[in-house]
Amino acid sequence: MRNTIASMLVALLLLGAALPLLVLDASGTRWEQTSADDFDDGESFFVETSGGTLKLSRGLTGTWSAVGEATTDRFGFSVASAGDVNGDGYADVVVSAYDNNGGGGDAGEAYVYHGSASGLSATPDWSDQGEATNDYFGWSVASAGDVNGDGYADVIVGARYNDGAATDAGEVYVYHGSSSGLSATPDWSDQGEAAGDHFSYHLASAGDVNGDGYADVIVGAIKNDGAGTDAGEAYV
Repeated sequence: MRNTIASMLVALLLLGAALPLLVLDASGTRWEQTSADDFDDGESFFVETSGGTLKLSRGLTGTWSAVGEATTDRFGFSVASAGDVNGDGYADVVVSAYDNNGGGGDAGEAYVYHGSASGLSATPDWSDQGEATNDYFGWSVASAGDVNGDGYADVIVGARYNDGAATDAGEVYVYHGSSSGLSATPDWSDQGEAAGDHFSYHLASAGDVNGDGYADVIVGAIKNDGAGTDAGEAYV
């Protein structure tokens, strides 16, 4: 446990406090991060424990990898555990490409890869795209926990530049898990309060804050002006 905590702390220092982009590997001894934005060459950096010694290594040396569909997709900008979205007993992962153009220029896309006895699937088992050009869908991704109490993990995805409520107000989406995986379309969404809020810039599972047996989520709007210009606001 001490080694794992130490690995995380060193990773924070070495990787520029990029905790939302770190994933603990199956052995529980290595934290991984891949981001073309943080590292211009898009390589992976690993902080791992070996015989009680911390070691920083570089390069795609893991047992699984995936790449973006096209130039400048920014695939891997945000990555997280998705929990077990299909209830097969294996953890899944969610990966974003906020600059993907499949739904329009920079609409963005998010992908989920299912786990199995042999590891993660080679191709995405689920994906969805932003609603409009320049949404940056997938700027933030995370497990939402089990928000509806059906026994399957759910996933939350943010689109910080979505204009549904107003220009760059932002929007957040939750997809429910099931025996077949995530739903094809969002089961819930919410939007920023005003133009330029960038609602969903950061997001995460909040656990069960009111003890009702359902997981809750927390979402940030870093440029909300409610308490002053760009004061920001967080919502549960």
